[in-house]
Amino acid sequence: MQDTLEEAKQYQWKKGDKFGQVETVKKVDKEFTNFESGGRIYTTLISEFLEPVTSEGLPFPGAESIDIKKSTTQIEPINPTEPAIVSPIESSPLSKLIKTLSSKNVESFDLSVGINLPKKEVFNMLVENSEEESSEILEEISKSAASQIEINNLQDFLKEQINEFVTNYYKS
Repeated sequence: MQDTLEEAKQYQWKKGDKFGQVETVKKVDKEFTNFESGGRIYTTLISEFLEPVTSEGLPFPGAESIDIKKSTTQIEPINPTEPAIVSPIESSPLSKLIKTLSSKNVESFDLSVGINLPKKEVFNMLVENSEEESSEILEEISKSAASQIEINNLQDFLKEQINEFVTNYYKS
């Protein structure tokens, strides 16, 4: 590797914030390789971050003209109160007709969803040994149970339950 350093006077950055930039070696000492631009790198890290410029040209032609700068665009945070993306129902003529005809007829059905909860003994132990009130513990348990529900699995489960309800509704 030392032979390569002495022969190659220029390197091109292959990763990092300086990707594509060409550096000319000014001086190599025991620990650092110093560049004419004023920058430096640990000599042992050159092969990881830089490629030597050879007589055939740049290792990454065209990359030297890329201006990589951090984006100043503000990214809006996702509002967790917004509804999740709902997969659209196919808009066939039949589905439009059914949607119109069923808009004034609302039927309720019971839904049973399994959730993960600590055992009652664990809850009682938490209430007895914790500084938090039981209402705070109940709220945390509710949050934890809700956070474990995966939306895609819940939609699939709801589709099955609705299909079963609709089938039974029209059979009777």
